[in-house]
Amino acid sequence: MQSKALILFLAGLVAVASGAAAPTEEPDIVEESTGPLNARQADITWQATGGCKTDWANRCNAACRGEASQRGYSCASIKSRIWRQSCVFGWSVCDCTCVR
Repeated sequence: MQSKALILFLAGLVAVASGAAAPTEEPDIVEESTGPLNARQADITWQATGGCKTDWANRCNAACRGEASQRGYSCASIKSRIWRQSCVFGWSVCDCTCVR
């Protein structure tokens, strides 16, 4: 009889836990701005065409500038970074950011 009570107790706990609503508050989104006239559009990020390479050192920034132009992005400045991500050791990708 005790095993039935234990099973019922555990089933009740599962029902209560699955029925309890998780908090659904949306996080506050804070945008960098000094006023409505100076509101800034969100930055655009993408990975430069070419994927994993060993020779991004002298080409990453130029690739980002060229691709931003091809895509028609209007950027105040362009940032680039070289990082490994999911490439094998010694290889890396070029990430681009269009700062608006």
